[in-house]
Amino acid sequence: MKQFQFRFGQYRAASPPLVIVLLCILAAAAFMLGVLLLWVRGKTPITAEMFTALMEDHGFEVISIEPEEHDLDPELFLTIRLAINAQTGYQIEYYQLSDGSTAKQFHRNLQASFEAKKGSVSSYASVNLWKFGSYSLTTNGSYYYSSYIGDTLVLAVAEEQYKAEIKNIVKEIGY
Repeated sequence: MKQFQFRFGQYRAASPPLVIVLLCILAAAAFMLGVLLLWVRGKTPITAEMFTALMEDHGFEVISIEPEEHDLDPELFLTIRLAINAQTGYQIEYYQLSDGSTAKQFHRNLQASFEAKKGSVSSYASVNLWKFGSYSLTTNGSYYYSSYIGDTLVLAVAEEQYKAEIKNIVKEIGY
């Protein structure tokens, strides 16, 4: 009968690679969390004046809208700007709302409205964090975009052919 001898530490050689793998996973998770926190903290809302200046630099005509003109509550909708691209006809809208929770709810309502338009073929992207959220949908030849930071929101609805242009503009203005 063969005797089995256990040697102390004989399985120990397998442990360091496992520990190294776990440490790498932990380091990667910490790095990703750090990047995410910097990204979220780095998002600051722009003012209506900044929006106007940036959009005029892109050749848009910017007009100020009074909430009452569109049956919107002026206590909730403090500032509204419409940036209209005269060449293409699409517009990018800017809203300053009474607070962050109102902006978040407005964003959710827009998202639900966009989703109701989904066709059989569509693509979307969605991010929802503490004081920031964005949603984009491409469907039926149209592009829908909504993003809020704090108490502000940017909205665009256009033909799909202007998707890349809109994405570049909203990226430039930080939304």
